[in-house]
Amino acid sequence: MESATTPPIEAASIDSGPRAKHSSTSRQIRGSSLMLLGRSMSVLVNFVIQVLIVRYLGRAHYGAFAYAMSFVTVGQTLAVFGLDRALTRFVPIYHERREYSKMFGTILLVLGTILSLGTLMIVGSYVFQGFISQTLLSDQEANKAQVIALLLILIGLAPVQALDDLIAAMFAIFASPRSIFFRKYVLSPGVS
Repeated sequence: MESATTPPIEAASIDSGPRAKHSSTSRQIRGSSLMLLGRSMSVLVNFVIQVLIVRYLGRAHYGAFAYAMSFVTVGQTLAVFGLDRALTRFVPIYHERREYSKMFGTILLVLGTILSLGTLMIVGSYVFQGFISQTLLSDQEANKAQVIALLLILIGLAPVQALDDLIAAMFAIFASPRSIFFRKYVLSPGVS
């Protein structure tokens, strides 16, 4: 038998040269600090807006506004139906594997769910406005009609906010931190 000789394994050379200017780690740190700055600005601006709303509206009107906004928050959660996690979980996997039909199918499923459940909530709140007025609002409130009108207007914001969160998730998957910062913390507050 002939002995097979293996070539000697060379020690891995340590790169002692200068590091690249834009390594992956430095890009992540710069991106996360930009997101932290944007989130801090967002919290501050939201605080100022809430203070202005409280100062401008009277007690009864602010109560009606807060009541309607609680419906919007619950409606937004229901409209997404938990599929926001599916989007951020499966779309990057399908994109990396180049399974574009599954990727677009997931996006369309989430989009269709938000639109159909959002439409169902809007129509349901319009149809059952009398029931909401009698059951959920106390008899002491003289402005029941105003609260119901405000609720009907603001309930339309639930699917819009859910779609906004969908777009933000898509930006988190496919865009750079700079694009996310501009869209989420500059463009979005400027439009609303």
